[in-house]
Amino acid sequence: MEVGGLARPLSTPPDRKVLRLGSDLADVLLIGATTATVEGLRGVRPDRQTLDRRRRHGLADVPPTAVVSTGGSLPADAPVITRARVPTTVLTCAAAPEPTRRAWQEAGADVVVAGEDAVDLAAAVTALTRGG
Repeated sequence: MEVGGLARPLSTPPDRKVLRLGSDLADVLLIGATTATVEGLRGVRPDRQTLDRRRRHGLADVPPTAVVSTGGSLPADAPVITRARVPTTVLTCAAAPEPTRRAWQEAGADVVVAGEDAVDLAAAVTALTRGG
């Protein structure tokens, strides 16, 4: 669902508080390509409160973002790839066009192929876990 093309208007202040806390403590922020693109996501940009919270829990200052894409809705110049403070991981499948996967890498993303015709989220999570 969306309002004016964005999901944020559907949430309430308590929803946003829970989402923020989860994001503040996440090892990786997982998001779909369309949402990342439409929302103009640029990766995590922690404020002082978030930095303090992450440091208290022994987490890196900035968690990486992992974007799920089969190749059609994530351009290589998307801000989530080009403007992120830490390299974004694109979780994709073997069916994603090789030139698209290469373009993501050239733009600075780490690309993980998990699945043949669709992204296998269990395999993607396993790959993220292996990567730390």
